Amino acid sequence: MADAERLRSMVSFIHAHYMENIQVRDIAESVGISTRGCSRCFQRSIGVSPMSFLNKHRLRIAAQMLRSTNATVIDISESCGFSSVSYFGNLFREMFGCTPLRYRKGED
Repeated sequence: MADAERLRSMVSFIHAHYMENIQVRDIAESVGISTRGCSRCFQRSIGVSPMSFLNKHRLRIAAQMLRSTNATVIDISESCGFSSVSYFGNLFREMFGCTPLRYRKGED
């Protein structure tokens, strides 16, 4: 299986399971390769680690939810697969430059 095909399958796995507690091992197993092979495939193909890709996907969905629902930040964090709301908040600030609540209010 070529890198492009593996990557497509792993990205599909991430899109289907982002809300679960998944690790690189789970992403790798979805296409039958090692965790190292998974990391190398992501790095070669799109220049980021599998976990970085997963977290960015989770954060994009969380941002959509912040703007389109009245769910609490805690509920959004949990439904997007983050086990810690503080970790979610830190990553959100890194990616969007503001807190989730400020983003919701349109102050980004």
